[in-house]
This record gives sequence, structure tokens and C-alpha cells, in this order.
Amino acid sequence: MNEIEIYKGQVEKSYEEQIEDLAEQLEDARIENRKAFHEFVVKWLWQEGEIIATHPLFRYGNKTKVIDDLSKRVGYSKRHLQYAVKFYTRFPYENADIAYEKALNDKRLKEKLGSRTILTERVVIAYLTDGKDHGAPLHTSKPEQGITITELRDFVVPGDEIRIIRGDKIFNFKVLAG
Repeated sequence: MNEIEIYKGQVEKSYEEQIEDLAEQLEDARIENRKAFHEFVVKWLWQEGEIIATHPLFRYGNKTKVIDDLSKRVGYSKRHLQYAVKFYTRFPYENADIAYEKALNDKRLKEKLGSRTILTERVVIAYLTDGKDHGAPLHTSKPEQGITITELRDFVVPGDEIRIIRGDKIFNFKVLAG
């Protein structure tokens, strides 16, 4: 048996037990940091929406033109900027921390979360684009523009409803988990 250095207050454990302890600590750190990362991204999305939605150019000007020009200038997609504004206008609180807490407690957003415990940007966007209260479709394109399956996977979550038009036929689907 290898000699194991024992620190104050630590009971001697086998190598396997120590590896298990380390693995558990790493998993706990991963979960905590993943949650903090997603919280940061959601708050960042809200702050971007606040900056745009409260600026006089956006409030009193041509909103579409402002989004288009801003998109080109900062390199964000128009869709991302529109989601940011929608998120801010849905949760127009004093700061991102309060907006995040209100979003976590929103009944419809909790439904989108399902069994997940981390609020992510993807969940927020699915919530904002569900076609019910906020009306914006997930993706609007002319048939010649199209969308790839990979792009579709980026923002479709279980429970979403999608419509596919092929020729003169319309197919409605509800996205299932798994």
C-alpha cells in the first residue's frame, strides 16, 4: 500500500475514495461555474436590450433601421439584437440582477425550463419566440434563403411548435425531448 499523506482533520481514505471525492468536487465546480456562466450571458443579453431600447435613436427613430445599422456596426446578428430588446422590454426592471430573478420566477419561462435548473440564453430566446404572447416567429425567411438543420437546432427546444411548408403542403410539428 502506498503511503498517503494525511492532513489535519482528514481521515485516511483509499485511493479510490480520494479520486471519488476529487471527481465530486470537480463536478460541483463545473455545475456552479456553468450556472454562473449562463446567468452572466442572460444578464448580458438583458443589458444589451436595455442599452438599445432606452436609447433615443431606438425609442423615437426607425427601430428596424437602428437594429440593421447597429448589427452591421457591432457584428451581431439582427435577430440577436431583436431578442435582446424583447428580453429587456419583457422584463424592464432597474438592473439585470432584478430582471434575471423576475425571469426565473416567470410562470411561462419556468414552463420552457422544464426539468432544467439553469436559465440559459437559449431558453430565454425560446420563451421570447414561442409565437404566443410575443408573436415573433422562430425564423422568418424567404424560401430561397432557407435554414440548415444545425441552425434550427440552435434555437428550437422541446415543446416548441414548428411549421414546415413543402410545396402546397403544410406540416406542423411539436418538438419532443431527446
